[in-house]
Amino acid sequence: MAKKTSKASFRIAVSLVGMVVMAMMIWTASRAALAGRYTTRAIKEANISLSEKAVALVESDPDTHLVRGAFMEANDDLASAIVEYERAIKLRPQDYVLWLTLARALELNGEREKGIAAAQMAVPCAPFYAQTHWQLGNLLLRGGQRDEAFNELRLAAASNPLMQPAVMDLVWQLSKGNAQAV
Repeated sequence: MAKKTSKASFRIAVSLVGMVVMAMMIWTASRAALAGRYTTRAIKEANISLSEKAVALVESDPDTHLVRGAFMEANDDLASAIVEYERAIKLRPQDYVLWLTLARALELNGEREKGIAAAQMAVPCAPFYAQTHWQLGNLLLRGGQRDEAFNELRLAAASNPLMQPAVMDLVWQLSKGNAQAV
């Protein structure tokens, strides 16, 4: 009889643990879904308070930090935007879009070298994407590093032939019409 009672107690305990785990999973999924809805509405309605609610619900979602950062950047609070972009990157470090977003914000904040470093982190995340090479090339160019810039711009044009006219036009302008340089 004692064996049957201990087996029954064990089954009840396992069932209770399973129910608690399921409840926690439902709770977590519900919060993530609600945060996603807040984020989507925040974008559609240009409402920073909805973005704040999304971040408060799910601190571990990089998209909520990206959107919150974009609102801060739009409100000329670049320092806070940079913090949000860095939080997003910590949560999803292999996302080239996050790195490029951070690079742009850093340059706008007067931190060009840090911006270049951030753009350089984007390249290995998407080495065959023209956008990573294009943005890094432009940052390097504005930073006075012409040779490195032109190398990145060449890679951008090779990756996306539609960018070749833009690259040639940029080189034409910078070389003051030197056909040899183009």
